[in-house]
Amino acid sequence: MGGAGNRIALAALALLSACAGPGTDPSRYLPADSDAILVLGAVAHLNAHTARLFERLPEAAGAADLLRSATGLDVRSEEGTREQGLDPARPASMALRRDAVLVALPVRDPDVASRRLGLRLARLGFVEDESSAGTVRRFHDVRDPRRLAVLRILPDVAIACAGTAEACAGIETLQPLATPSGAVAAAAAGEAGLAGADIAVVVRGPAILAFAKREFGLSLPGGAAGVVARAALGDLRVAMSLDGGIRVRALLGPTGDPLSPPGDPALPAAGVLARADLDLSALPDPLAKAVRESCGEPCRMAGPGEAAALLRAWDNRATLALVASRDPLAGPVTGVRAFLRRAALVVAAGVYVPDGPAAGLSAASSVASNLGVAALPWTEELPDGLAGVAPDGLEAAAGAAAGVAVMAVGRGAEPLAKGVASGTRADLPGVPPVLATGTILRVAADPNGWVGALGGLGIEFVRHVVSAVRVVGVEAAFREGRLALDVVVRLR
Repeated sequence: MGGAGNRIALAALALLSACAGPGTDPSRYLPADSDAILVLGAVAHLNAHTARLFERLPEAAGAADLLRSATGLDVRSEEGTREQGLDPARPASMALRRDAVLVALPVRDPDVASRRLGLRLARLGFVEDESSAGTVRRFHDVRDPRRLAVLRILPDVAIACAGTAEACAGIETLQPLATPSGAVAAAAAGEAGLAGADIAVVVRGPAILAFAKREFGLSLPGGAAGVVARAALGDLRVAMSLDGGIRVRALLGPTGDPLSPPGDPALPAAGVLARADLDLSALPDPLAKAVRESCGEPCRMAGPGEAAALLRAWDNRATLALVASRDPLAGPVTGVRAFLRRAALVVAAGVYVPDGPAAGLSAASSVASNLGVAALPWTEELPDGLAGVAPDGLEAAAGAAAGVAVMAVGRGAEPLAKGVASGTRADLPGVPPVLATGTILRVAADPNGWVGALGGLGIEFVRHVVSAVRVVGVEAAFREGRLALDVVVRLR
């Protein structure tokens, strides 16, 4: 770990000491070689941060209830946590290690904690063995004889392990580490610009690579190139703050100095339900090429020749937007095509000239044909384009001008495509913007706009959730050598 990493780790240790009450940090009992570490802030800390979230989104209480049912930690009540024999002033931790899940909880009353946690394991299908003795209780899984659980109760910490006998071996004699395993998660939160985050997670790089190879058959090259690639990958670090909303930042790459906190997303322009701006120019060439070639269904609909021609002309920038329709006669939403009679999807791709506009129109014509739209050329000279309507009323249109190729599908597709291609719409400028240095993707969505586009929501709790959210934003960017993904949910 370099100088920046050392500074962050020292700050994390200080933060853990400052935010936790007296007593042992439970993460001292989680193995340092765990594949993943999660630290959940102290209940007292969470209670203060989540009060407004639960007030505006009572439905989020389901997650709190699940946590209370599984562990006894009640993020809405310090007293409720004490009644379970647990300490609301200290954080809790969880680890994944080989074939086991380990949980370390802060204990206030060992007898009560032992009794309540044993009952929770019983509800999960574990039956206590006769070999249980003293501070160590053993359980077997009635559904799978290969799995067991071990519960160890210390004066101020409870350690539970569920998994195979081999993976849980040694829990009975596990000694506290000099440096808490949770320090790496606290360091990740500080690096992400969310010091004091309510939830922090670190997934080790080797575990990520093993998962990628097992699930997708992906692996890094051998030799020196593989060593460099592994160092560049680093660990996945995730931090989440629930203070008045939801802010999440995930980092991948070498550890570095702390970043600025994620910013607040701006609402899309009026009438725009969601907008995404993409700029692949910050990606390394091999990765940018892989993204370009993974367009999936749209490229299939465009046809291999037309799609390849458009990709050759594409300048790595694109804007996608969902634009609401104000048609009062739009029918009920029964599927995607019905939804597109209430809104339109528009895609604007930056292209090189002179071949780009023609390649865009050719690909759009193939897509329209696959949608059942017989698109005909526009009569206007500028911009070049085509438009048509399918038998079921689905509209499709495309336009092209210097530097941009546009396609729109849905209500009002023709004027929308014309306006975007000609650059006459202030809310959706024709040529996709050049994003800030290092930024790859920026998304903003207006949940309340979706309610109108869908003709209202019949499910009460969904309607309430949507009405409580002002805007949802997502941004992916390279920040000081690390890939950062931010997700922000702003409440009203």
